[in-house]
Amino acid sequence: MATNIVTTTVYQINTTNLAKAGTAKLVGFPTQGCIFTDCTASPTRNLTSTINVYTAIQVPNGDKYYVVQTIAQMATLFNA
Repeated sequence: MATNIVTTTVYQINTTNLAKAGTAKLVGFPTQGCIFTDCTASPTRNLTSTINVYTAIQVPNGDKYYVVQTIAQMATLFNA
C-alpha cells in the first residue's frame, strides 16, 4: 500500500523556532506513522505575537513539527 504525503507549513521543529527567524517551511508528512499532539494549552503555543501553533506532529524518528492547524483540521487533511 502506498503512503500518501500531506504538506503543511511548519513554524517550529523540535526547539527551533522558525517563526521568529521568518523561515517557516512547507514540509511533507507521510499519512501513516505520525502522531498528533494538541499543544493549545502548551507554553509552546505562542511562538510570536502573531503566530500560534495548535498541533505538534511527531514523525517516526521522534522529531516534532509544530503547525497552526488544530488536530481536527490535521485529521481532515490526513484522511482526505
